[in-house]
Amino acid sequence: MVMFCGFPLGASFAGFVAGEMIGLYGWRSVLYVGGILPIALVPLLLAGLPESIRHLVLEGTQPRRIRALSLRINPTATYAEDTQFIISEQHGGGVPVKYLFIDGRALATILLWIIFFMSLLNIFLINFWLPKLAQDSGVPDKLSHFATGLFQAGGVAGVLVLGLLVDRFGFYRVLAPTYFLSAVFIGLIGFVAAEPYVLLLAATLAGVFVIGGQIGANALASTFYPTFIRSTGVGWALGIGRIGSIAGPFFGGTMIDFKAPVVSIFILGGVAGLCAALAVFGMGRTQAATPLGRGLMSMGDDDCTSG
Repeated sequence: MVMFCGFPLGASFAGFVAGEMIGLYGWRSVLYVGGILPIALVPLLLAGLPESIRHLVLEGTQPRRIRALSLRINPTATYAEDTQFIISEQHGGGVPVKYLFIDGRALATILLWIIFFMSLLNIFLINFWLPKLAQDSGVPDKLSHFATGLFQAGGVAGVLVLGLLVDRFGFYRVLAPTYFLSAVFIGLIGFVAAEPYVLLLAATLAGVFVIGGQIGANALASTFYPTFIRSTGVGWALGIGRIGSIAGPFFGGTMIDFKAPVVSIFILGGVAGLCAALAVFGMGRTQAATPLGRGLMSMGDDDCTSG
């Protein structure tokens, strides 16, 4: 979850500087910078980003590479030259997507998709329409962009706290109330849109629970699925979430076209947050009696071993 802080940090930075850049250099400048920076990052990723150790163990063909990566994590460890690494985890072949719906994962997968859909709907609803709705309510232009930056910055703070809580209490006990509180503070934004400083506080707290919840859901998805379908499970959940990220701005824009009051747009976001909370609760209940669900309470259940 700490690793995923890069997303809200970058988005927060963009929110703080976009107003200044657009004023000085025009709206295209934001897109130029946003296109150049990821390209510049590619060489660094190629040079320094290691492969997943669990994935390498499942392949079983590169013990020396596994040993080298393990020593980067724990330099004090010692491994013989002929060390072989194994992992006590399910393997599979054929079409990976089918494994998302077998071995007791079908209902949990659907609920996870609901969480991602509702969560990303809210993130993009707020990112797209908070500045405009704030301006329409009389909030100065720069302050409205600042509110969006605080929404993302609140997400960073939320992740740092929620990550610790998840380690202690597990995903389901933390994420269900997190999404419930996201519903409360998203709805509150609509009621305080004309009060600049109360709006800044509401946007920050919404970021704590909306973005913090989404990053917690990312971690839940990557932990929920075994390694051989982990990328498939996370990828499909994010893909469904991206449909929500399209739906959020679309519904917000449609409501604006129909002259809906500001409050109703953010009530829509609150309902989406409540749906996500119920989905987390349902996922926890369905998984509580299964070894897979109990395993989410202990992050070491599928660690690699060597011999």
